[in-house]
Amino acid sequence: MILRPDLVNETVEGVSINADNITATATGVGVDMRDASSEFYGTVIVGDNPGDDTALVVTWEESDDNSAFTAIPGAAHGSIVGDTEDLIDKILVANRTKRYVRAVATVTGTSPVIDFVAFATAWNMSY
Repeated sequence: MILRPDLVNETVEGVSINADNITATATGVGVDMRDASSEFYGTVIVGDNPGDDTALVVTWEESDDNSAFTAIPGAAHGSIVGDTEDLIDKILVANRTKRYVRAVATVTGTSPVIDFVAFATAWNMSY
């Protein structure tokens, strides 16, 4: 017998930023984690990063009402830098205390253009 996880029902997840050719700071949408555990996984997947001096930093914030957000302590991906044509993924584990989480991405460089996605996942506690 093969046990397969039922990720559709066992996890709560959502995309905060789906960026195509971002050149500056981007603030994601809130992901509703109402039925989720306090521990969540913040994931960033980076596509083509054509600039040698391009850097991407993603941090995570939380909110009770999906409008006033504050930083989640320790929820920051290290800088993703350089001329990378391969996919890069960064995953962090952090604890939230509020219902919504969102990603905030800062892109820097002389002429930065970068494609990436940032999403949050947590275990569903009401399943």
